[in-house]
Amino acid sequence: LVTALVFAQGLIGEVCWDSIEPLECGPVLDIWRTRGRIGASGLNAEWRCYSGACHVDLHLSVDWREQHAALQLVYEPGTEIRHRDDGIPGTHLRRGMDGRELPLRDASLLHLQGGQMAAVVSPEVYSLSGSPDALSLTLLRSPLMAHHEPHHGQSCRRVFSDQGCHEFRLRFYPPCSALTWEELESAAHTLTRPVLVGDLTRGMPRRAYRGHWKPTA
Repeated sequence: LVTALVFAQGLIGEVCWDSIEPLECGPVLDIWRTRGRIGASGLNAEWRCYSGACHVDLHLSVDWREQHAALQLVYEPGTEIRHRDDGIPGTHLRRGMDGRELPLRDASLLHLQGGQMAAVVSPEVYSLSGSPDALSLTLLRSPLMAHHEPHHGQSCRRVFSDQGCHEFRLRFYPPCSALTWEELESAAHTLTRPVLVGDLTRGMPRRAYRGHWKPTA
């Protein structure tokens, strides 16, 4: 699903994935992991499925080492995408599937042929493009960084952008009959604002320390 693009020359390669292996299996959560490589860059993908949920989460780690290239994740819902609603600051905007790369905030809601919907929640992705067949999320790019003292030709001072390790959290909703923008915004907040502290006593007896604790006035 993840491909690399050269800015001016189109597709230059796709990730070669290893076999997928189970990492955790339980009544609430299943996790599968796979590793991949494209060029000099390594990837680690964890797919997370929650019991009773209508979505699948992807935790993707990328050690990006490419130059003059961009990394995109391509989502194909399996049917024609008629148009989409993309998040923009403060609201969302209807857009066509014309291949242009445009800014993104948090999520994209896909309106499919036949009246169904699909979606991708991606709070750490800031641009995307799309065709009637697929949605392409731009994860990383590596042009030369601008320098206030320009040098002609090769220079030891040149720096390529986005080098190093990056983490992405994405949530995919497969085609279904109904999805709302409010659901996607709530999911984006869930991914970016995880619970830090919880107080859960469900299942414990009313007086866990009976015989050792006495109420005080």
